[in-house]
Amino acid sequence: MGTPAATEDWPLTGRDRVLADIGAALEGGGAVLSGRFGVGRTRLAREAVALARDRGWAAEWVAATRAAASVPFGAVSHLVAGVPGGGPEPLAFLLAATGTLAARAAAAPGGRLLLAVDDAHLLDDGSATLVHQLAARSVAVVLATVRDGYPAPDAVTALWKDGPARLLRVPPLSDPALDRLMRQALGAPVDEASRAELLRVAAGSPLVLQLLLADALADRSLARERHAWTWHRERYQGQGLARWAGDLLAPLPGPVRTVVEVICCGEPLPLTALDRLVGMAALEPDAVDAAERSGLIVHERSGPEATLRPGHPGYGEAVRARLPLVRARRVREWLARAGLGVGAPAGVVAGLTHREREIALLAASGLPSKLIAERLWLSVRTVNNHLAHVYTKLHVTSRGQLATLVFPAGASPDESSPVS
Repeated sequence: MGTPAATEDWPLTGRDRVLADIGAALEGGGAVLSGRFGVGRTRLAREAVALARDRGWAAEWVAATRAAASVPFGAVSHLVAGVPGGGPEPLAFLLAATGTLAARAAAAPGGRLLLAVDDAHLLDDGSATLVHQLAARSVAVVLATVRDGYPAPDAVTALWKDGPARLLRVPPLSDPALDRLMRQALGAPVDEASRAELLRVAAGSPLVLQLLLADALADRSLARERHAWTWHRERYQGQGLARWAGDLLAPLPGPVRTVVEVICCGEPLPLTALDRLVGMAALEPDAVDAAERSGLIVHERSGPEATLRPGHPGYGEAVRARLPLVRARRVREWLARAGLGVGAPAGVVAGLTHREREIALLAASGLPSKLIAERLWLSVRTVNNHLAHVYTKLHVTSRGQLATLVFPAGASPDESSPVS
């Protein structure tokens, strides 16, 4: 079995309602698609552009990037090639560029021009202003995508705040739709335990699912066994997810990146532990706030305890996969000093997967399966299945025996060394 096709080549599944909403919004003046990284905003925008072209519209595609944002009008340079100005007289340049594109729209069949702008939150101010002017003057119908949690230029937010565009939320893809994509990519079903874990990590993101499958096939952690595929998590290396994490973290300032790394390694992180990490200067309070605003971490309450965790299960998997050894060791030291050094002697947990270690440590600490499931975003059944594997691997039959084996004699969970 080869690597699954890129998500742009996957069938558009489970998005009929969203695509219909986009079509209606474009007829009404424009649309801005908002959603978290990997949820399929770009895929939907490309599909909408193809449908508009089928209806006779002219269409232009703009891909905003951090690199292009360093150059005035960099993102739209291919649209305004040959337009004079752009230097000391930006207003004159804007007027000339608007006129050029208006002439292009008038010459198009039906006189309609669709301007699609992917990752519009990355536009430089000049490009953002031009896009807004084209929409405000009805020169073009704008279809833009923006990522949740990332600030956009004022001219971009004005597209939906002041009109004429409509802000549309792109929700996570449903599990049945992800199931269909998985079956189409693999050509055979996945066993129930593996399916549940793949869907948990993907959490509604077709991009994360594609990366998971490509990684798992490449490192042979996903193997065909009789009539179904089985995912062997202990063999999973996550190189594609690690590169994805690099894209997520690259635009963040260093202190914010540190917050995300710590929470991904210590999830779910109690707020009391966060306060200790801030108190010992491992984390900066402003950086914690910025990380939460970005959507890369979220605050929630699990029973009586308030915690922080990655904003998407795939973030934790991806960040842990990319952390260099020395950096990971430093993060674990911080967590241990903050009272989260729950761990076991290295030889005891060496044969457990990352998920099994998490569940084993929480169960040994006295948490019932229901609370473990809430903390780790799992079902109680999945927790108990993992716990059964832990018992088999460690040759124990009860939580009491597990606690005795996991924690050194006389040590409390907070006194034990962190899991490696």
